[in-house]
Amino acid sequence: MSDQSGRLPHHEVISPSDHAGQDRALPPDDMIDQDTDHGRWPFLDEVLGDYRDSLLATYLKSDGAALVAQRAHHRHVVLAAISATAAVSIAILHLAWPVHPLATELLEFIFAVLAMLFFHRGAKSREQWLTERHKAERCRFLKFNVMIHSRVWSRGGETSGEDEVNLGKQIAEVRKLSYLDLRTWLENEKVPPPPGRFAPHDFKQLAGFCDYYRKKRLEFQKDFFQRQSERNVKRDEWWRALPSRLFAVSVLLVFGKAVLRGVLIFAHWMAATPSARRILPEASELIFGISAHRWDLFLDVALVCAALLPVFGSGIRTWRSAHESSRNISRFRANYVALTNIEERLQDAKIEDATRAESVLRDIWYAEEIMESEHREWLRLMIESDWLG
Repeated sequence: MSDQSGRLPHHEVISPSDHAGQDRALPPDDMIDQDTDHGRWPFLDEVLGDYRDSLLATYLKSDGAALVAQRAHHRHVVLAAISATAAVSIAILHLAWPVHPLATELLEFIFAVLAMLFFHRGAKSREQWLTERHKAERCRFLKFNVMIHSRVWSRGGETSGEDEVNLGKQIAEVRKLSYLDLRTWLENEKVPPPPGRFAPHDFKQLAGFCDYYRKKRLEFQKDFFQRQSERNVKRDEWWRALPSRLFAVSVLLVFGKAVLRGVLIFAHWMAATPSARRILPEASELIFGISAHRWDLFLDVALVCAALLPVFGSGIRTWRSAHESSRNISRFRANYVALTNIEERLQDAKIEDATRAESVLRDIWYAEEIMESEHREWLRLMIESDWLG
């Protein structure tokens, strides 16, 4: 969908002015610079060159596609969990009480087919979700990595034709990223070198970039990490532990069934002698006052419950896999603290010489590495998590 110059066709180019007056309709986003931002930080008109609008359009397209795919994945996961749990539960109940065999077999078949269908669709939508989210985040990193390049500030915010061609090539590569490319990126982690020594051209303009980065990028990302770290941990931990608890109850039911069956066998063995009821009058009344059929029914119910509980636990685990687990919360908190420390240093920074300018760019580089590392670890967690339950 792009021409040979690397820019999007006119109908796909989205400029910041297209969003003017829509601040209330659009949520805060560090990728979208409003007209007020360009008035406050004039360097935005020079950085990224002619590819600024193309980068934004690519980001918006991938971000929207990621949100759609994420909702589809969540829906498929919930439906898969319900269908699979229903199929296995009906099979267990049919095994214990074989009534209406034709209807039961039909229900098992229907729910099993639905479960396989939704698991397949869930896997596909998951790949699409993670791929589009990765493409959107690559646009973020590309925007700010270009901004913190020391060569930009050495030339007063200007970029060469070679720089622009390279940026256009990178935007084109982002558009073509596939799920396989995402996996390759995760396996080949490369950390670029931090900004080196340079001779700043305009300290005032560099100070403006520092202010822009702190207010536009750091505050937005800090708010995200803070919200994620302040989620209801107790409720999430309760759901996370529930499958294990259901399995433990299942084991206890099997243990109790075995013990009770042993007691019944022993009691009937003792009852073979005339003195049994005189030796154990209360136990005999309790045991023999209930018919053998009722005892068998009670033991069958205990056995069915023991088989069903792990199935329910697996369904809950599958349902929870559509969401980020609570073990991410500590990492979100650590990233929030790290970005807060960098923000405080940037807020107190006074760019008066080249040494201080290099230090500021290096702090911003560290912040970008923290956010890219968090994105990488989040992707690894989502890809490696056993969402099939």
